Amino acid sequence: MPILDLVSASERRTPPEVVLSPVQRKAAEGVLYGLERGQFVVLQDQASDGKTTVLEHIHRELGGAWIGIRDFLGKLSTRDPIALEEAFLDLIDSVLE
Repeated sequence: MPILDLVSASERRTPPEVVLSPVQRKAAEGVLYGLERGQFVVLQDQASDGKTTVLEHIHRELGGAWIGIRDFLGKLSTRDPIALEEAFLDLIDSVLE
């Protein structure tokens, strides 16, 4: 029996548990609080301080669809670059189906 078994990310059965930092936890609580009162919130920061990690945590908490920039760029690549709005709406429609 091996002491250490390396498993690729695609072979994992459960996603790795991510522990939020105190600042990230406060941001996540603020976003969840805002979503209790409305449909939209803004998560803003000056630097790369873990906004995606916070959003992934919220996604695990609430569920729903996860749309990333790669999804959007994939839709945009099939259209004229000037058709940003149409590509975005097409992506939203495809996720909500």
